Formats: sequence, C-alpha cells, structure tokens
Amino acid sequence: MASHELVEALRGYVQEFEKENGLSVNLCIEPEKLDLPRKVSSEIYQIIHEGLTNIKKHAAARQVLIKLNRDDTAASLMISDDGCGFPPKAGLRGKPVSGQPWSIYERTRALSGSLIVESSPGKGSTLHIRIPIYFEQKA
Repeated sequence: MASHELVEALRGYVQEFEKENGLSVNLCIEPEKLDLPRKVSSEIYQIIHEGLTNIKKHAAARQVLIKLNRDDTAASLMISDDGCGFPPKAGLRGKPVSGQPWSIYERTRALSGSLIVESSPGKGSTLHIRIPIYFEQKA
C-alpha cells in the first residue's frame, strides 16, 4: 500500500468503523502527504485495524484518538482510548503479556520498531509505536 493510499484507506476505514460501532474516532495524520515505504504503510494500516478491533471488543470506550506522523527517521503512531483500561503487568524485555496487544507488538517488532503500552483500570489505554524509516537509495 502506497503512502497516499494509506491516508485514503484509513479515512474510509475509520468512517465505516464509526458508523458500525458508534465510537467517535479522531484521526490526525501529519503531514497530510505522508511519505512512507510501502511495507510500513501496509503494516500501519493493519496495526490501526487491530487496535480499533481490540478497542471495540475489550475497552468499552466511547472515543478513540489516532495520531500518525513522521519525522526524518521514523513514523510515530499513537492509538488512545477512553475505555476501561487494564492493570499494568510487567512483560519480559518489553513484550506484552496477557491482556496486551500481542499481534501489534509482533507487527511493530517485525519493522524494528518499538511499542509502549500505557494503561490503568478505568483510565483507558494508549499505544505508542515508533517505526524507523529506511528508504532505498537510488543510484
């Protein structure tokens, strides 16, 4: 999925998700013309899809905030909800444990990225994902 396709696909998916689930989702993408490698774009789409599915199934949330941006070296993604949250548990070497988003961790790790999960009962959850960006140099 190319970067311009990612922005369009995310907007369409979020709009449908809101209609079907009655949740309010605020999607913030900067810059508007996000330049990401194809593989990163595809994985970010899947991570957001999985994140929203998890929120729908487990969080009892009313509102979700998704922020996606990039700088010179990395893409940053934040998915935050106002749902029920879950108790913090220490995973080994930053790996998520029961109740935390294992598939999102695996997708992030496959891109050499990092995932930080913040959550506490009654206060919602926030995922912070940072994925390094490497473009192939043209000769």
